Amino acid sequence: MGRENHIERLRFTGENIFENKQFLEKLCDGLLEVKEELDGIDFWSTGMPVDVSKRMDFSLLEKMKEVGFHSITLGIETYDKQLMKDMRKSCTVEMNFDAVKKLNKAGITAICTSLMFYPTATMTSILNDLTAIIKLYEEDTIYIAFHPVLLAIHETKMSLDF
Repeated sequence: MGRENHIERLRFTGENIFENKQFLEKLCDGLLEVKEELDGIDFWSTGMPVDVSKRMDFSLLEKMKEVGFHSITLGIETYDKQLMKDMRKSCTVEMNFDAVKKLNKAGITAICTSLMFYPTATMTSILNDLTAIIKLYEEDTIYIAFHPVLLAIHETKMSLDF
């Protein structure tokens, strides 16, 4: 079915798809029932908040992989504790690392967003982010999606505090 109908990629959008475990379970079960007809379609999902990944049942991630989901975007933004406070993130640096590892263990690639130059960023926070990204890259399968657009909106004055 997939390529015959010129459907190459099916993307699920909206972070709330992960909030309702029963819905996601039913969606995966339904997709598994017609998996043969969907052969050749590349499944992508949208972002998953890191705090949701902590609650995510590993067996459901494995089912998502079986259906064909190969990547999930995590809205990590930063690996710096102070910037996380500035951004009012509800997760920790450790939760960020755990989310990537959990997805990779299920065979799903984590696409991690990064706001490298947030208005309150310092040289230390940027170095913390780069160090974490390099560590994740060396240990796990990840892609980094940088969002430097903030530079065009805000004049960021970074202090040299390292």
